[in-house]
Amino acid sequence: MQELENLTSDKINLIKHIYEWNQQITHFADMKVNVLQIINTLIISFSATFSARDLTSHSKVIIITAVVLAAFSSLMLLLTILPRGGKGNSLGVNFYKGILKFSCEDYCSRMAKINIDEILENYLTSIYMIACIEEKKFIRLKVAFVSSFIAIALVGSAIIFNILLFHR
Repeated sequence: MQELENLTSDKINLIKHIYEWNQQITHFADMKVNVLQIINTLIISFSATFSARDLTSHSKVIIITAVVLAAFSSLMLLLTILPRGGKGNSLGVNFYKGILKFSCEDYCSRMAKINIDEILENYLTSIYMIACIEEKKFIRLKVAFVSSFIAIALVGSAIIFNILLFHR
């Protein structure tokens, strides 16, 4: 009961704010995935429009490398949108995986019996798990971004190489 007295409404509001902020960061990462996926699609589509007859062998290799990098980036982006968290909150009452481990009746019964300390502990564990998911998302986003950037640079260099070679 002492812990409950120490938890002021300010602390509870701070925990809620941290949770919401982490959810917004996850949403932001997902929006970046959408943008990068569109860029990768454009790279692959644009690369497919080149006529193989009009390209030199160097340009063909560069274009194929760019397409492979864009495809790799797309794979990383697909892995980014699939959340993979820890297993620490397996019985949490406020995280979807924990909720779904109960039947509807068991969940309602558990929520009726739970005290505020347990709810806050579950909330904090959920925040930690979301942060772990975010870390993985942003690592994959960085890899995908670098791959996409290199693919764009390669396509650009192939175009410039062909323009310089054919317009002499």
